[in-house]
Amino acid sequence: MKLIKYSFFILLFSFMSVRAQNNLFSFTQSGLTKFIIQEFKDVKQKELYEKTMSWLNLNKQKSKIQLNDTKKNEFICFEEVKSRILCDKYLEDLNCYDIRSTILISFNNNSYKFEVVKMEILIQTNTERKWMDFSIEADHQNKYFKKNGMINARYKMYPSTIETIFNSFNENLKNYIVNSH
Repeated sequence: MKLIKYSFFILLFSFMSVRAQNNLFSFTQSGLTKFIIQEFKDVKQKELYEKTMSWLNLNKQKSKIQLNDTKKNEFICFEEVKSRILCDKYLEDLNCYDIRSTILISFNNNSYKFEVVKMEILIQTNTERKWMDFSIEADHQNKYFKKNGMINARYKMYPSTIETIFNSFNENLKNYIVNSH
């Protein structure tokens, strides 16, 4: 009987942990959280779409947002550029880069799904500045993380910066929707 109770609590804890992981983005050796689901009470799909569009339009200039594609009441795909936000330290030099994120928000009744589709970093070479893919997938080649899962010293600011970018974006959008409801 104790084994059954113990198994039940393990399953319940596992379910709650997985559920909680969908509320915030995290950047680990496994990559960036694929998506989060933001739930609301009694907010219809159309209203979520309209309020999100309104919020994006209000923040277009300040946040350097460019709409890529929309399907009314179903999804919005856009790019956001953040200037000199992702920093690393190499040989005592602090290097900060612009990032460009492609974000897809899809809508249902009482919720939206926030997904980071792509992330790019602006690199300065000897002759040009160019956007390069920044992998948000698992770090199998151990570029940012050591085999033991610890972040390489050079990139120690990456996880918190990346998480903050997307979690604060989501939190600001959520607050706008709730407070204008």
